[in-house]
Amino acid sequence: MKTAVVFLASGFEEVEALSPVDYLRRAQVDLKTVKIPDDSETLRVKSSHGVPVIADCSLAEYLSDTDRGLPDAIIIPGGMPGSENLGKCTLLVDFIKKIYAAHKLVCAICAAPIVVVAQTGLLADHKYTCNPGWETKLEKYIPDTEERDRCMAGSILERGTQIVVDGHLITACGAGAAEEFSLEIIKHLCDGETVSNIKLHTCMR
Repeated sequence: MKTAVVFLASGFEEVEALSPVDYLRRAQVDLKTVKIPDDSETLRVKSSHGVPVIADCSLAEYLSDTDRGLPDAIIIPGGMPGSENLGKCTLLVDFIKKIYAAHKLVCAICAAPIVVVAQTGLLADHKYTCNPGWETKLEKYIPDTEERDRCMAGSILERGTQIVVDGHLITACGAGAAEEFSLEIIKHLCDGETVSNIKLHTCMR
């Protein structure tokens, strides 16, 4: 069985986080929701619009399970301040690098490609997309010019594109692309037949 993780931090965008949860579980992917940071005893996380969600476990719990192995995909939703809260977590940033180095899928949507993934250096020499205008805010999240140039060297922003797949990196432009984003992840984790079946049973055309 394929495995995946959706990371949740306070201020996440609901449709960008929960569409992958819904669709990947329909595809029989073993998906966990993981709360970041470990700032309280509760697993309750509130979205950018005030919707409370209970995560399956905390990041510390997830990483401490050494028998689990690496997931086949990780999913980083956008939303504010959710993306910023994820990007501040050095454990998560290091984990993203580890996942990509292991040739697993790194999937990010909306602001997350810029706010979270860019600082890992994974956008370098890759095509990507993000929420329109967020590429101009890189300086805020990577203030050092040399570091910013290194992290983005050779990257190509594909404007006006909902989904971009380059190697093991899948990026999407925002909430309106959440459904296609989820299906693209399923296509890579499972197969086209699984995607077709999900479209059929959710009345997609």
